[in-house]
Order: sequence, then C-alpha cells, then structure tokens
Amino acid sequence: MTPVEIFEYKQKWMMSGENNPVKFHSDWRSQAIEFCKLNFETYQYKHFKYTDNYEDTIYFEHSGHSEFFSDYMKVI
Repeated sequence: MTPVEIFEYKQKWMMSGENNPVKFHSDWRSQAIEFCKLNFETYQYKHFKYTDNYEDTIYFEHSGHSEFFSDYMKVI
C-alpha cells in the first residue's frame, strides 16, 4: 500500500466507530510503538500522543489486536 492508501484506509476504519482504543502511560510510548511495528501492519493501528495528561492512545482496527497489545502493556 502507498502512504496515501494507508492514510485513507485508516481514516475509513477510524470513522466507522469500530476502533478499539488502548490507553497507556506516555512513558511507555517507545516500547508501545516498537511492539506495534513488530506485530502489526501500519494500516492496522493509529497512535495519538498525549490524549490526556501523561497518556497516549493507540486505536486498533481489530479487537483481537487491541487485546494482544493491552496484554503486552500489562506485562511491562
């Protein structure tokens, strides 16, 4: 997929309301991004910095991915 196609694909599933957010402390940002890069395709998640005080949120296209990521974040 080209970068434009990835952007458009993410916009489509983000706007559908079927996104699966996982919130985590911003201190774990680099570990979270590295985990997502290793385990998911770039079009399957979207990261937002500072969605609250010291908090980031990653939205996932599939609920199974959000559960997998959430389990990982509990281990760190």
